Amino acid sequence: MSQLHLINRSMSQAELQSNFDRLVASSDSLLFIGDGVLNLVNNQLNTYLGALSSPILGLEADIRARGLTRESFQFARVINDLEMVDLTLSHQKTISW
Repeated sequence: MSQLHLINRSMSQAELQSNFDRLVASSDSLLFIGDGVLNLVNNQLNTYLGALSSPILGLEADIRARGLTRESFQFARVINDLEMVDLTLSHQKTISW
């Protein structure tokens, strides 16, 4: 069962890794929204995120709202609101955290 994880807040590296290790399967997708996009520019997390087999995505509107650019992210694909809707429809379950 594929799940869409909506990460909507900034977290410490230890908290993020612990949650991912416990909750995320390789068939799941990770979408960073709201303040969660700040996790994507954390250099300590880049190596960890790059090693995950799950798709890593960031919501364009939230990235722009925080003054960040697409170039700030090594491993995340930036998507728009319409793509987010499609993503939610393509997964069996959505989890926000």
